[in-house]
Amino acid sequence: IITINLLFEAMKSKKNNVSPLNKRQKIQAGSISISSTQQNDSKELSKAQLAQRKRREKEKLQKEQLKLNKVIETITTIPENEMIGLSNSQKAQRKRRER
Repeated sequence: IITINLLFEAMKSKKNNVSPLNKRQKIQAGSISISSTQQNDSKELSKAQLAQRKRREKEKLQKEQLKLNKVIETITTIPENEMIGLSNSQKAQRKRRER
């Protein structure tokens, strides 16, 4: 009977040692659910703002793409003065490559 009581006490103490962690986990889970509901509320309130952000981001990306295209174009095109020493067939070949 004494050993059973000791085992029972040991099991209680183990449960007591584990329970604070479970309480913390429950508290963290609660805070996560609260923050996710707040995020959902803010999403519902600002759908217009999100659409506006997406438009702005698209415009920025388009501007960056235009800049990159210009840079690529200037790099790939060969100025006429660089082709002075080339034969006519080589000039034609380079012009075909540019297209």
